[in-house]
Amino acid sequence: MDKNILLISSLTTFGTVLSSAWLYQAIGKNSALALITVFFRLISFFLIIFTVKVKDDLMYCIWVQFFSSILIGLFSLCYLIRRKITAIDYKLFDLSYSFHLVRDSYHIFLASSITLGFTYLNPLFVKYFFGDAFLGLYSIADKVSSTLKMVFSPFIQAFYSKFCTLANQHKYWESIKLSSKIIAFFLIVSFIGFLLNIWIGNYIYNLFFSHVEELIKLLNIMILSQAIVGVAMVLVNLNIIPLGRAFVLKRFYLIGLFFHFTYLYFLISNYGVYGIALSVFLTELILVFLFALYLFFYFKKNKCL
Repeated sequence: MDKNILLISSLTTFGTVLSSAWLYQAIGKNSALALITVFFRLISFFLIIFTVKVKDDLMYCIWVQFFSSILIGLFSLCYLIRRKITAIDYKLFDLSYSFHLVRDSYHIFLASSITLGFTYLNPLFVKYFFGDAFLGLYSIADKVSSTLKMVFSPFIQAFYSKFCTLANQHKYWESIKLSSKIIAFFLIVSFIGFLLNIWIGNYIYNLFFSHVEELIKLLNIMILSQAIVGVAMVLVNLNIIPLGRAFVLKRFYLIGLFFHFTYLYFLISNYGVYGIALSVFLTELILVFLFALYLFFYFKKNKCL
């Protein structure tokens, strides 16, 4: 069963490749992709809600999700072809250019892989040091705080093509001003989320969860971390990558990973499960400092500052 689930889940990622989100971002058509995605996600959601009856229907649910992902990919391609935005022509295929794209993507892939050390591995640390009860608590806090990232992501996608154009035209000062406005908005949203967690979190979480006090404390740290992540998203996705400097990311993430493991055990020993959240916060803070420092010198070199 587990092997089948893993296999189908892996195949589902093929739908993500078909959907060409990067192309929709580049041409400023994210709204069209969003409509296609929401349509098929809703169909799969209602199929699961109204047809699943017993636990044995788990594989059926996974297959529904799989076909939903594939259909999103296929219809998103059909949209591009019907609107004559793109075309499938094997004569345009160039092996050397494909290798060039793979080489460029490799830098981002490697950088993303390094971030696993201080993101997705954290639940394993929680389970190892504190057990399943705290793992559930940490997972809930992580899911709640990640809603901020869901707020940030559409803005990053919407502005990506604009920043690519600004970078191509060497309008660095406009990029800096626009980045400042987006960062300010992200920080304000995060601050509001932080205040809401303190003021009304206790009443809301009591309806669904136990260990509410611990959950609120954990969320306070994670919300601050998400605020820093929002700043990092602007610096990386809207500046470093459009500038064609993605190759530096793996170096910075490697430095961040090194620092993360230097203080992780110390913070766990002194602050328990909160120590893991604190270590993530500190690592993200270090990364933002490195990104900002790099961009400062890059823009200064290009006589923008």
